Amino acid sequence: MAGQSSAAEIQDALDPLDLAKELTESAAAAEERAARDRKLAAKIVQLHKPASQSTKYITCEQVAERIGMSPRWVRRHVEELGGFYMTDNALRFDPVKLEEYIKRRQAMGDLGRGGR
Repeated sequence: MAGQSSAAEIQDALDPLDLAKELTESAAAAEERAARDRKLAAKIVQLHKPASQSTKYITCEQVAERIGMSPRWVRRHVEELGGFYMTDNALRFDPVKLEEYIKRRQAMGDLGRGGR
């Protein structure tokens, strides 16, 4: 009859060794996913880690002056320049991340090009 399982099929599905193997494989896959998740979480924390308390954040205007671009251009490129909004909605930049951006752009030979 269609839809009915034989006793042998049921026994095969309940074979303890097969179940143990499936559980082991499932646990290993879960551990791999957890390890990837931990690694990704660590990267996210590192990317969004605030600068040390001794760091003096700089303003949009200071960044614009430093890289030779307009404040408007700087506001349009907040993320790539290491900028963030403070709790009072003031736009500030981490000078360490800004210097990293400058070094990358200098290495590419295109810092300072574009509209002011």
